[in-house]
Amino acid sequence: MHDLLHHERRAQALDAGQRRQLVVVQALERRQVADRVAALEGYAGEVREADAAYRDWRQAMALAEVSREHLDMLARTAADEHGIAEIQAMAQQARAVREAFREPPG
Repeated sequence: MHDLLHHERRAQALDAGQRRQLVVVQALERRQVADRVAALEGYAGEVREADAAYRDWRQAMALAEVSREHLDMLARTAADEHGIAEIQAMAQQARAVREAFREPPG
């Protein structure tokens, strides 16, 4: 901005040809600033997209961990159910032995 004000002050002391050159230089400076802003906006958009991808990745990793834990729990539950069935079968066998010993001989 300081350069533009400096150029404008100098333009008042210049002839018509020099003024045209100054206008061209100012237009070029504005274009360069606009190009830089556009590049920065593009960069900011890429950073936003990268951040969104990272958040999605973290969420997927968290869900994978929950899924792994859920599968582990289901496996333990199935093992528990199988274990319970085995314990119940052993209890039936013990009951049969008990009843066999309580029956009068004969």
